[in-house]
Amino acid sequence: METDNIAATPGKHKEETATPKRPKEPPSPRTQEARRAATIAKLTDAAIETIVKFGYARASTNEICKRARVSQGALFRHFPTRGDFMAHVAEAVFARQIADFETNYLRDDSLPNDPLERAIRFTRVVCQSRLARTWAELVVASRTDEQLQEKVSEVFHKARKWAREAARKVFAPEAVHDEERFNAVVETVLWMFEMEGIYAHLDQDEQAAERRLQVAIQCYRQYFNEQK
Repeated sequence: METDNIAATPGKHKEETATPKRPKEPPSPRTQEARRAATIAKLTDAAIETIVKFGYARASTNEICKRARVSQGALFRHFPTRGDFMAHVAEAVFARQIADFETNYLRDDSLPNDPLERAIRFTRVVCQSRLARTWAELVVASRTDEQLQEKVSEVFHKARKWAREAARKVFAPEAVHDEERFNAVVETVLWMFEMEGIYAHLDQDEQAAERRLQVAIQCYRQYFNEQK
């Protein structure tokens, strides 16, 4: 009677059936979008740092990518040109300034409780921030850069509208009777602080800065006194 030979043949091993590898699933759209957003955020942060340190003209994509630890290829996958990227930076600066105001305006314990003085002092702080210095560089550069000028002009008009509306909310809409004059007061004070921020590295006179701030407060108080 023959029996099956189940013993392993010397020198041979039983072949193992290889488990087929599952095909690698492509990243989900949500994951791709999260990665894209993270890359753009790193590039934007690096651009702001570079512009503040070196100025707009010397803020090369090479330097920005080094700071962001992102390849230039990655930058140009998201933005076709340096101009497109800088236009994005202008928009991002505006968005971050709004977020800063909405997040910190009422939380800053170093500011006075008086709504008018609090608003004016906080505006001055915002106008001396890194974001404000970046914006100033972009504004100056836009004078001779048509592509950048288009975006900066768009952001400027949005910022002007937002500043007027924010000021009305802070000082109560019912207190604003002469809207054109109120807007003029808002913009005069705002632009004074913006210019102060531009010259901050040249003028370190804090006493003079405080006097200018008091003049700004008086401008607002005079306007509201005239409305009574």
